[in-house]
Amino acid sequence: MAWLSNYAMDHGIGIIFDKKLPPDAPSDSWEFPPITIINSNWYNKNELPFITAHEICHVLYGSAEYYHSACRGTELGESDANLGAIKLLLQYAQETDMHFDTYYNFADAFGIPKKHYYLIDAYLIAK
Repeated sequence: MAWLSNYAMDHGIGIIFDKKLPPDAPSDSWEFPPITIINSNWYNKNELPFITAHEICHVLYGSAEYYHSACRGTELGESDANLGAIKLLLQYAQETDMHFDTYYNFADAFGIPKKHYYLIDAYLIAK
């Protein structure tokens, strides 16, 4: 989490970890000002690295407003933020010399939900 926080700050993105939110309240991000608010009280603590990377990518890619659209039933920008989060976590793993036998182990280590495994597979195959 420290690496992700530093990455965000190095890219001009503020990051707030709020432990007072309800366990089911989603994290959020905004482009103006560039900031992410991470629910550190999230019911599944294992997902926090992925959630944090996901929200950072919303700001980086300029898709923070897409989350608000997603609340209205559209998914614009969510797939990009999910794939960006996976790339960001892979970058962290490479920079810290972490190795995984399978991408399932990678996903488990960073709390990537199973519904997003196809993105890992697609990215690694395309690479």
